[in-house]
Amino acid sequence: MGASYTQRARLAAALILSAVVGLGVVSARAGIAWVNRPFPGFFLLRNRVVASVSLPSWPVSAFSEVFQATVVAVDGVPAAQAEDVYRVVRQRPAGTIFEYTFEHHGARFVRRIASHLFTWGDAVLIFGVYLFDGLVFAAIGVGVWALSPRRATTWALNALGLCVGVYALTAMDLYGPHVLFRLHALAESFLPAVFLHLALLFPVRRMRLWRVIAASYVPFGLLAVVYQTWLDEPGRYPAVHELATLCLTGTGLCLLAGVVVGYVRAPSELVRHRVRIVALGIIAGFLPSAAVLGYSALTEGQVPVNVVGYTVCLFPLSIAYAVRKRDLFAIDALVQRGLYYTILSGLVTAVYLLLAALGTHVFNLSGLGSSPVFSLTFTLAALFFLPAFRDRLQRVVDLVFGRKTYDAEEVLAAASTALGSTFDLNVILGVTLRFPVSVLHLEHAAVFLRAATGFEEAMREPADG
Repeated sequence: MGASYTQRARLAAALILSAVVGLGVVSARAGIAWVNRPFPGFFLLRNRVVASVSLPSWPVSAFSEVFQATVVAVDGVPAAQAEDVYRVVRQRPAGTIFEYTFEHHGARFVRRIASHLFTWGDAVLIFGVYLFDGLVFAAIGVGVWALSPRRATTWALNALGLCVGVYALTAMDLYGPHVLFRLHALAESFLPAVFLHLALLFPVRRMRLWRVIAASYVPFGLLAVVYQTWLDEPGRYPAVHELATLCLTGTGLCLLAGVVVGYVRAPSELVRHRVRIVALGIIAGFLPSAAVLGYSALTEGQVPVNVVGYTVCLFPLSIAYAVRKRDLFAIDALVQRGLYYTILSGLVTAVYLLLAALGTHVFNLSGLGSSPVFSLTFTLAALFFLPAFRDRLQRVVDLVFGRKTYDAEEVLAAASTALGSTFDLNVILGVTLRFPVSVLHLEHAAVFLRAATGFEEAMREPADG
């Protein structure tokens, strides 16, 4: 029964990851469509609200007040949709200065901003980061759950990985053509929920499971309803978005605090070892992100938030490292499986982007990246070639990542030879300690001998440890 349940979970995991990769391909097409085309120098959501996303080279970086404001006119001509703004800008060469009328909190103001040519470098720094983060979070979350599907903690990590993955991948479509706008907003609404879910279960469970689920998802389910209702209302959208951002910041800090407190108060050195790397990953990955998100929300979105993608991936990577080194969830195979899926997804995505770039720049096939015929042909080719390539990749991952670091028979023979050549107790104790410590990379080890009053420590490694 247990094996059957695990097999079904792994089948479900494979289907989920396939769907995630498909979502990544669809979203990547939307991102590629921006390349080598003029755009306003800022991104617009479907409701004409200026997204809090920018790069230092973009003209809008000097006009932070326009973030989360609504574009109502371009050169005096009213704009009813985001596409109206994009269409006007694309009709003129990059560098043309346009006069935009913005509205924020009922007040209107005008700014003159030059258009900008969206380059492959921009695509990598914006959409490439979204794609990488989305695939890594999803692969680690689903991989943990598939290898240990009966643990409440792995369910929580799976929810977090999928929610962040969907949020990051759909962000590539967020600025046009806006097909996945509602799905992105739904994922954003539940981001605080999945962080709170994990915070209440890891590193120690703080309440009953049903209470954890209710406390995590019911409040933010209500937020999702409000978000979906006001999604296309530019006057109300910024307030709901800022609330969701503040909630995400708060629950992320709760997870960080819970892990740090769990590490400090852990009665066992083993527990501290298990959460040490994760704590460092959360600090490095989420503390800068929480600061940026919180400050952006408090300043009504005037701080671009796309920079959080550069560090947030450290969290799932720290989990992968911790599982490999510390047996975080008692499943060392997680990293091999997660690494396999991540490499496979990354290679498929890289080949797709490479072919699209070659077709566009070398063979002058305009619009290749956004062509449905090209996407269908690539998908069929991937399905044809992947089975043969997949087995080879799995062998490489198993060899490189899961290889043995010692020959058991050779170590046993060396230890037997050393023990058989002496009757000195101290030498025997030294050999008994030296081989396990060096082969298994133990930080601390000790040998206890039976005495009249019980067992007494005879030798330890290191001697002052």
